[in-house]
Amino acid sequence: MNAETMWAWLVTNWAALRIPAAVMLGLVLLLLLRRKTRGTKLSMIAGNIAAPLVLLWEAQGVFELAQTMNMPRLMSFVVSGVGAAVLITVAARAHEHWKTYGNLGPNGRLLWRIAVPMGVVVALSAHSLAEAAARILLPLLAATVVMSRYLPDEPQGTPRKRQERGSWRWTPRRIGVSLGLIDPTDADLSKVHAERQIRRLTATAHKLHHGKALRRLRENRLRRLALLATPEMIAEVHRRISLVNQIAELTAPAPVVITPQPATPVSSGDATAPANGDATTAAKRPPRKTTPTAERVAKAVMRKPDARQVDVAKTLGVSERTVQRYWPKTSDTTPELVTTPA
Repeated sequence: MNAETMWAWLVTNWAALRIPAAVMLGLVLLLLLRRKTRGTKLSMIAGNIAAPLVLLWEAQGVFELAQTMNMPRLMSFVVSGVGAAVLITVAARAHEHWKTYGNLGPNGRLLWRIAVPMGVVVALSAHSLAEAAARILLPLLAATVVMSRYLPDEPQGTPRKRQERGSWRWTPRRIGVSLGLIDPTDADLSKVHAERQIRRLTATAHKLHHGKALRRLRENRLRRLALLATPEMIAEVHRRISLVNQIAELTAPAPVVITPQPATPVSSGDATAPANGDATTAAKRPPRKTTPTAERVAKAVMRKPDARQVDVAKTLGVSERTVQRYWPKTSDTTPELVTTPA
């Protein structure tokens, strides 16, 4: 079989041989590439392949755009390589800056400023909307591949850096926490259930003791919640309610005490001085002794231990808020709940 016969056979059977030939050529290229890049990371190999392919795609788009502008063919080839050359130059300078200072510097930001308008300009030569979107997206992907090499590693367990410029007030996680769909802590299911039960008991007890309306309804709700409570839960609810009362007392404004001014002494030669019989009225009178409100409330409670705060306020002629402020405290030691054996 001579060369002419072999060539004729290849031309005749080219339609059936082109796919196997392309596969064999690809395998040969992969073997050569593997031999050349032995010992190199796969990320470096993929990046070195992806970046030239993207630049060739963009260069082809610039070439078609130059052809539509009736540029000479040689000038179209030159213009098509300008964008790729600029991107490679900026990326190389950013890499040099990173080796010297540890960051990409202004060239790293300039890389994005070139890639975005470059994709928009090349998209003008597209024949469809999908092709235009691809021509805009591919330069951004090339810039992403270049920039991903310089991203710092995040080992497992490394906390994220706190944002110095602030963060979104409403995020999906915060919305879920506010609605009660997500627990803000990493506690297990039993602890989460116990904490929610304690919060329900505390809120209901606070509304019952400090509210005016729906007292009967809140009392029934508190009894229903107490059916599922444990002694530890009830002790924690008691602690939280006592803490709320202490905070209310500590933050309440102190009563204003008016100090009486001393009387002005009257001279003997003053014509306007009072007579001897009225000397006692001009002299300084001692301040009238008044019983403190706290003592009055305590005495009223001692007289009627079962009296409500509303009744005591009406009896003393003060507001219910004042009676709540000076209401006698119970013993600081709370009796422990002892479970009797069945």
